[in-house]
Amino acid sequence: MENTLRIRVSKESHKVYKNLTDKKSLFDTMKDMFFWCVLLAYKNGMERTKLGSSQGVFEWGVFSEDIQKPILKMIAVEAKDDFSILNSSDQEMLEEFRNIIEEMAEAGLSHLLMAFDENIIDHNSLFSLLIKK
Repeated sequence: MENTLRIRVSKESHKVYKNLTDKKSLFDTMKDMFFWCVLLAYKNGMERTKLGSSQGVFEWGVFSEDIQKPILKMIAVEAKDDFSILNSSDQEMLEEFRNIIEEMAEAGLSHLLMAFDENIIDHNSLFSLLIKK
């Protein structure tokens, strides 16, 4: 995967990302929030949500090589049911990979916001939501 691949979120979601990412909030960075939203959608078997109007917020290279990137790749492979989604030399596959993880993050954020008031989400509540069967 190219580290310069621009990861986008919907313009509406970007406002929520800004509200929930800083040193005093639930998430330190937008990429961490994005990652957890993808996991939440994946864990719950949620349908992907189209972004609509979007903006790029960070690059693929910001995700950790040892944990985040392999998990996001695994989720994309399972969603596509084909390892060819990881072929970063194919621009069409690269776009599809990006769309999968972006749409999963959008669905996960929606679920997160339905489960909690945006102003009172804490780490324990998030982890409970992620491990709840």
